[in-house]
Amino acid sequence: MSHATQGGIVYVIPAYPPLASQPFVVNEMLEVQRSGRPLLIVPLYRGPRDTVQHGTYAALRPARVLPPAMVDAASLALAVVAVLG
Repeated sequence: MSHATQGGIVYVIPAYPPLASQPFVVNEMLEVQRSGRPLLIVPLYRGPRDTVQHGTYAALRPARVLPPAMVDAASLALAVVAVLG
């Protein structure tokens, strides 16, 4: 199966923009992004924008980021279906 025909990946993370404590998951998301798969990020709350961030965070380009206010069980299920088909 080529990357073009594969579905996207959904990440449920504590905050977006990612917290400084999340470099491992950000590095993983960057590798998935480099493989050509779309990313959907579902943050549980909005992260502070004025904190120190890992240098790799600037390269993160998710296809979509749901607003934290939209994150409930029904919205999460719809988002997963939309991305993964």
